[in-house]
Amino acid sequence: MSEWVTNACHTKNFTGKKKLKPPTAVHVTRWHQDPYARGSYSYTSVESSHKDVEKLAQPLPCDDDGNQRPLQLLFAGEATHPTYFSTVHGAYESGLREAKRLLNHLQNTHLSQL
Repeated sequence: MSEWVTNACHTKNFTGKKKLKPPTAVHVTRWHQDPYARGSYSYTSVESSHKDVEKLAQPLPCDDDGNQRPLQLLFAGEATHPTYFSTVHGAYESGLREAKRLLNHLQNTHLSQL
């Protein structure tokens, strides 16, 4: 694995979780080049629950106990919407959710510095 991939994948740097091991492999897909797929979307398996979707939408970093730290990475997309996963409107609404989260964070950060 290239040094660039190894460094880019050190998720412990932005999750704050010191117990994470570096990845052993990386799989790169090229959906846009597949003439039969041209993209993808998520689906929720029968083994999945609402809590799984909530975890996907949780901003990083958080510590090992799930406590939120200052925002560094936000997740939007149809896979993170609790009701409209696998849909365009789920992707759109999750983008609005994360934009609001970021605005609230920036407003609170700015107000705390006054």
